[in-house]
Amino acid sequence: MDDAKRRAIALNRLMTQKDDPELLLRMVAEQLPNFNSVNAATAVSMLGKLSRSPSCPENIAADDGFRALMLLARDMCDDGGLDARHVANITHAVGKISAAGKLAADDVHVQVGPGG
Repeated sequence: MDDAKRRAIALNRLMTQKDDPELLLRMVAEQLPNFNSVNAATAVSMLGKLSRSPSCPENIAADDGFRALMLLARDMCDDGGLDARHVANITHAVGKISAAGKLAADDVHVQVGPGG
């Protein structure tokens, strides 16, 4: 196993252990340059899971790390870097975040579609 794959696995392990969305968002902001497609999908999925937490930002789209993560996911989607499972997981998580009232469907700060 190469170093990049080991780092990606370690990042996923750390993300899935987070139970505070603020800490997860901080980790995303710090580690985003090291993310692969699995890390991106895991980060969004975990944010979806934690979106009902009282410590989740009321307007998560205002968070720089979240916006950068969404742009990375969009770019990975545009260049074929996300498989159908990753896209489905991200879409589901964004729906959960929106259902928790933390993200509006028409939020202009986070547009994941082609051309953003």
